Amino acid sequence: MSKNNPLELGSLSSIAKMAVKKPVSEGERSFMALNKLKPDPNQPRKEFDPVYIQELSDSIREHGVLKSIRVSRQPDPADGLHIIYMGECRYRASLLAGKEDIPYEFDDNYDPYAQVVENEKQRPLRPHELALFIKARKAEGHTYAHMAQKLTIKENRVAKLAALIDWPSHIGGLYFDGMTSDVETLYMLVTLNKEYPAEVEAFCKKARAPEDVGRVAVKALKTRIQEEKVRQQADSDRQAQQAQQPAAAGQQEAQQQAQQQAQQPAAAGQQEAQQQVKPEADTASKGGGTPKWLEEQRKRDADRAAQQGAAQQPAAGQQETAASSAIQAEPMPGAEEMKDGPRVLVKVFGKEAYLLLDASCEYGFARVAFTSGVEEEVLAEDLEVLAIV
Repeated sequence: MSKNNPLELGSLSSIAKMAVKKPVSEGERSFMALNKLKPDPNQPRKEFDPVYIQELSDSIREHGVLKSIRVSRQPDPADGLHIIYMGECRYRASLLAGKEDIPYEFDDNYDPYAQVVENEKQRPLRPHELALFIKARKAEGHTYAHMAQKLTIKENRVAKLAALIDWPSHIGGLYFDGMTSDVETLYMLVTLNKEYPAEVEAFCKKARAPEDVGRVAVKALKTRIQEEKVRQQADSDRQAQQAQQPAAAGQQEAQQQAQQQAQQPAAAGQQEAQQQVKPEADTASKGGGTPKWLEEQRKRDADRAAQQGAAQQPAAGQQETAASSAIQAEPMPGAEEMKDGPRVLVKVFGKEAYLLLDASCEYGFARVAFTSGVEEEVLAEDLEVLAIV
């Protein structure tokens, strides 16, 4: 080397390395080995699309992980692994890409609702995943109103998602077979299945394409079922009416016969009395006076005829008159209490509330007012009636 250039080759190599080395700063990302991490067992996402994971893996292999995952600061005492709170898809794709580590940040404010919101921003959760999340929060005592506020969605949507938790297998089959994932369609099917399970099951088994189970198809199914039930009820009423006609005719004939039989002795008694009176009247007209014994006999005959005529009146008429008088005399029970209207005390989510009877709600829902003053729309099936006060 020249005396004018005192740097040796070794020194130049060191300078070159310093030039390409990344600067260390507070903003530099930290990396953690993938074998030190594990997925969150309470992760709201339960279904991972293999096509999406493969596409994400190809991107990571080319460009790396662009956004850090969030993990627990303290490892799980059971296995010493840090739990992934956000970024399980990136973790899975990194493993598939053959990476050894991944950029991370510690999350000291774990919030399950934040997990859902983050997932919704990255890749929306499917309806059944949201339903399972709502089920877990409901078990913890969270109300639909609280969930709606934390998830920034409408309260009735939370209730509709909750209805999907315990769906029957034939509706779940449509969902998992990819026929439909529309919340409104699934909710209509679950609600309709409660009243007409056989018809809904037949509808689901008949479906061969997504358009077979769309909202229009389900609404048409509901209309068709209701019209068929109305027709069946009309047929049943008509058959019952036809069956009652011969019986009614027989009862009328029996009543007429009984009335004629009751009238015959009375008519015979009256005829006999008339026959006895006539000769006595002739005798009286000839003798110029009515004997005392004849007057007494006539009185006895008249009394007997009056008694026989009274016997013709049906006892049912007397009972009906007496019952009618008793009903008019007795005041309607509870008239005073009905003046202000009853209040229904119910229990929902382990809390007492009053049912708002005049509130307008969607089919299958009811609105209640908790003792704290908060009003909420809930599924009617979640209500437990405690008392009417």
